[in-house]
Amino acid sequence: AELLNSIVDIEELVVPSEKERELTYKNAIRSCEPQQLVSLLKCIHRRREERLEKGKKCTAVDERYYKNAQHNLYSELSFVLDKEKKELEQYVESCLS
Repeated sequence: AELLNSIVDIEELVVPSEKERELTYKNAIRSCEPQQLVSLLKCIHRRREERLEKGKKCTAVDERYYKNAQHNLYSELSFVLDKEKKELEQYVESCLS
């Protein structure tokens, strides 16, 4: 529950360079840390918004890691908090916007 209250305060994941983007994403997923997953979601969400504003699609790498992070985060939170994944997803997505 503490994580849900602090989502807006969690810093966005920093990607040092485009060459390191996938590795940075992969490390965030592998950490299995909910804060890292939220940080990754924030990073990709912002990047997706920027690309859409420029008329570009979300990249396959971004899409894959976004879905992976969502699955891992919502699965863990739904188990720990005994809430539905859909409910958690709606809450987290509203915090990202």
